[in-house]
Amino acid sequence: MPITRDQVEKINKLVSVNIKQLWKEESFIKSITDKVSKIIMETLNEKLSEYEREILEVKKEVKKLDDDIHEIELNSTVKLDKFESELEKIKNANKIIEKQYEALDQHSRRNNLRIFNLKEENNENTEQRIIRIFKEKMKIEIRPEDIEGCHRVGKRESTEPRGILLKLRTYIKKEEIFNAKKFMKGTGTVIREDLTQTRVKLLREAIQKFSIVNTWTRNGKILAKVNGKIIIIHSADHLNNLSL
Repeated sequence: MPITRDQVEKINKLVSVNIKQLWKEESFIKSITDKVSKIIMETLNEKLSEYEREILEVKKEVKKLDDDIHEIELNSTVKLDKFESELEKIKNANKIIEKQYEALDQHSRRNNLRIFNLKEENNENTEQRIIRIFKEKMKIEIRPEDIEGCHRVGKRESTEPRGILLKLRTYIKKEEIFNAKKFMKGTGTVIREDLTQTRVKLLREAIQKFSIVNTWTRNGKILAKVNGKIIIIHSADHLNNLSL
């Protein structure tokens, strides 16, 4: 026989009364609380364990990345040190090559002289003028066959005469003229050895430091009288290290 509505209501009331009665009992409440707490703790522990596993995996990945970065940095440092070492070797070798080339360049000029402050003339024959001046002022006989080349160099300016490059066929003739340059004193004309650009710059710096009276050249070498002693100046660094 089916349960009537009244019977259902009575059952509900009875259950409700019993439940209310149970909630008044501490043992029941404690039992429920313990069970709920246990469920919550089990759930939290599961989640915590899961998080710990995930954190451990992340730490492993971070450690691997850190190791990879350290290895890259170490390899980069080693490679950079090696590169810098090789670069330094190349620079040193290049300096040696440049020095040797400059020395060869200077040697190729050993028969040459530079003549400055000789007034330019219209339609001048530079070679004939030089032959005549050397004969009149320096008492030196120079023949055309002694000369390989004689011409003005540089751009022509209205203020100052261009220098003359005199190329002689023999070193002996060049030395004869250079040794007699003192006879040109007072004329304003200056005779110098033909130097490379490197040595021209070094000569200027040496003159600035030790004065023109105490600085001169011989066979392409730059010399200076320093504290009563004649010194060959080899380079700009050498010059900078010299003191009066």
